[in-house]
Amino acid sequence: MKPGTVVSYILKAIIVIFFISAIWRNNWIIAFGCFAGIMFTILLPIALKLKFNITLPWILDLMITVAFFIHICGDVLYAYDTIPSYDNITHFVSACVVALVVLIAVYILSEYWGGLQADKYGTAFVVIITTVAMGVVWEFREWSADALFGMQTQLSLEDTMTDLLVNALGGVFIAIVGIRLLKNGALKEMTKDLGERIDTHIFNKKKP
Repeated sequence: MKPGTVVSYILKAIIVIFFISAIWRNNWIIAFGCFAGIMFTILLPIALKLKFNITLPWILDLMITVAFFIHICGDVLYAYDTIPSYDNITHFVSACVVALVVLIAVYILSEYWGGLQADKYGTAFVVIITTVAMGVVWEFREWSADALFGMQTQLSLEDTMTDLLVNALGGVFIAIVGIRLLKNGALKEMTKDLGERIDTHIFNKKKP
């Protein structure tokens, strides 16, 4: 078992503990956040495995788990209030997760589906642009929540612009890493099982 997989299991177990603790203390806001983490880090991978026999690449599973874990810790341990720039850290990690999902999706589509052909630099460009776009969508969601429900998720223009910058940096970071993974063939090895399963269940064919 890869070390990253072990770390992922440990973090998932802690999220479950946080969830039980939040219910015990009737803290339903934190309980909801923990449940969302359990849904995406535990239940969704299980469903994909049972329904399609798909196992997520370990690095993607780890990154998703880390993203939810640090967000949850921000509330449970009050890290947003006590650790400087903690919000920037969570935004960067979340952006990296989005960028990694896009990287894997574009690679698999290019590798197994004849409707898309993208070289490593084209893939990197799509990763960056999509990550930036998703960051903008997220900021609009926060703005809408503040306007409609009186929340205070966007503290200032500087806070919003910093979030967008950090999101872009996350996209650029994964794009650079992705180019290297494409060059040395590591991405192909990491996504082989996932790609073949998607090829079978969605595209209903095998690449010749």
